[in-house]
Amino acid sequence: KEQIELAVGQPCRGVAYPYGTWNQAVVEAACRAGYEVGVTTDPGLSVTNDNPWRLHRDTVGHRGSWALFCIRVSGLLEPRHADSRGSYSLVTDGA
Repeated sequence: KEQIELAVGQPCRGVAYPYGTWNQAVVEAACRAGYEVGVTTDPGLSVTNDNPWRLHRDTVGHRGSWALFCIRVSGLLEPRHADSRGSYSLVTDGA
């Protein structure tokens, strides 16, 4: 963290866990290092009350187009029920 801050001349407030791999020990180390947030590759979208060191992340690129990304973050899909492959369910009334 300190080396990054020295190199860029600005605070480094967040960490993207390498390969998205994390566990409680990694979260605690990020917190001790002074990071304010940590980003996983767990599928889905983060919400306000999520743990800031376990934030979800979604991608554009190999998993779809810009349009698909916009749909995923629009609320039309149910991101909190994404499966391990990052698939989403459509939000429908009554279910």
